[in-house]
Amino acid sequence: MSTSSVSLGGMNAAMNALDTSAWRIARQAAQRPADAASPATPAATSSPSLEDDMVSQLQAKNAFLANLRVFQTGDEMLGALIDVKGGPPAPAAYAWAATRKTSRVGGPAISGPNFAICSCR
Repeated sequence: MSTSSVSLGGMNAAMNALDTSAWRIARQAAQRPADAASPATPAATSSPSLEDDMVSQLQAKNAFLANLRVFQTGDEMLGALIDVKGGPPAPAAYAWAATRKTSRVGGPAISGPNFAICSCR
């Protein structure tokens, strides 16, 4: 298995975790007006709390960013290997890995062809 396939699998898992927690938050927001009439006890709620889902989203974001960095590092290593061997330059499809900008909140923003993620603090 290559590092790129492992990191892409990790990014997919993180995206699925993010989708799941976002779905739970949306479901809780939709149920909140109905629950306002009857107060629920902590034992009566079977779904995770909003705080748990927010922590889940932060964990998913960090896992995605970590796997993205593994992918980028593997790409940089492959590019360096190709440069040392004297082979052809890296394809333009991999050039997006080098496009890093600074976000408005001061952290690095990692952007790709179909997404932009801010590592906000």
